[in-house]
Formats: sequence, C-alpha cells, structure tokens
Amino acid sequence: MRPDATHSFYLYGHPVALCERCLAIYGALLVGGVLFARLRPTVSRLPLLIFFALSLPVGLDGVTQALGWRESTRELRLLTGGLFGLATVWLAYPYLEAGFSEARATVEQRFVRLGIQ
Repeated sequence: MRPDATHSFYLYGHPVALCERCLAIYGALLVGGVLFARLRPTVSRLPLLIFFALSLPVGLDGVTQALGWRESTRELRLLTGGLFGLATVWLAYPYLEAGFSEARATVEQRFVRLGIQ
C-alpha cells in the first residue's frame, strides 16, 4: 500500500515508501536494538501493563486520524511511533534473548552427547 504523500518524508523530491509513523517505529527498533545490545546485562523485561501504556499514544494517534476526528502532525507521528518502537524492543528483546539462550544450551547439550565439539 502506498503511503499518503502528505504523511511521508521526501528524498530528492520523491516520497519515501514508508509513512512517517512507520519509519519512526522501524528507526526506534533499530536504535533500541543497538542500545539493547550495549546494555544487555542491565535491561530487564518491560511489564506488559507498561508496554500497553507506552503503546496507547500511537494507537490513539492512528485511530483518531483514521476516523477523521483530527489530523496528526509530523512531530506527533514521529514521537508516538518512536515510543512504540522503543517499548516493543524493551518488551520483546529480553524474551527473545532468553529463548535463544535456551535453544543454544539445548543444541550444545545434543552436540556433547553426539561427541561433536
């Protein structure tokens, strides 16, 4: 789906393929992932209730705009999208790390049993 040209950044006179909100979400996922890698030992899992509270602004901004109740601003789309992206990293990455660590330990145990090192 092509984004609305009024909700996109422009690069050399052409609209970027993602809307501002989506670009903010993906950018925050990238930045949050890099921060998570650097701060891994100190990052704990985000409680689900706080994740929903941090996700509420992007939901309200998107829904009220889609229903035509108001027009969102570029700054608001960037702020709410970025907040949602960071909250997603804070919630999901610790779970993913724990799951991958468990899978790695299982595979290593199987290699040891097979005599493969």
